[in-house]
Parts: sequence; structure tokens; C-alpha cells
Amino acid sequence: MEVVKTSKNLIKSDSCFKIKVSEKLEKDIRELCRIYPGTEWSGVLFYNYTGGFEKGNLEINAEDFLLMDIGQTTTTAFNITPDVLGYMVDKELLDYQIGLIHSHHSMAKLNC
Repeated sequence: MEVVKTSKNLIKSDSCFKIKVSEKLEKDIRELCRIYPGTEWSGVLFYNYTGGFEKGNLEINAEDFLLMDIGQTTTTAFNITPDVLGYMVDKELLDYQIGLIHSHHSMAKLNC
């Protein structure tokens, strides 16, 4: 068997991209940060997007998330379970992408 190695150039850019956070998601994030100010937490993020990196017009629309773990001071981890699909069905999120969301309670704010 022949192994073929390929490489892709990463997109190098100093650009910041737009992210829109739903009111519900912002409320949920703020509440978790209030309740767990010194603890990392993580979960599944549900989002969609328009545009792309290549054209510099990427816009992410973060809609909702499912909390999966309340971690420790410096760590959080979880495994995807069937509960994620059940949540997506219940909340009508089947047309959304899934990603990771987690806190960084002790990091400085990024200014774009």
C-alpha cells in the first residue's frame, strides 16, 4: 500500500470575523459564568454560518448550546452522547452545525 502525503496551506490572516450570539445563548453563558466564576465548563455549541474564510466574510451565528460538563479550575472534558441528538430534535436544531464551547474564566478579553 502506498501512502500519499498531501499538505494544505493554512489560511493566514489577521482578520477578525463576525459572530452573532443569540439572546438565549448570551443569557445562558452569563449565568454559567456567574454561578461558576472559577470553574471551567464545556458543552456542545449549535451554530450556522454564512460566507467563508477565503473571502474574508465569515459570519457565525451561535444559537444555542447544551452544557455537558462542569469541570475543575483548569480543565473540562466530555464525550458526545446520544443526548446531544435528542436535544437537537427537541430544540429543532437539526439544521445547525455542532461545535465546542467552553469557558476561559481567567483569560483576558480579545479585542478585534
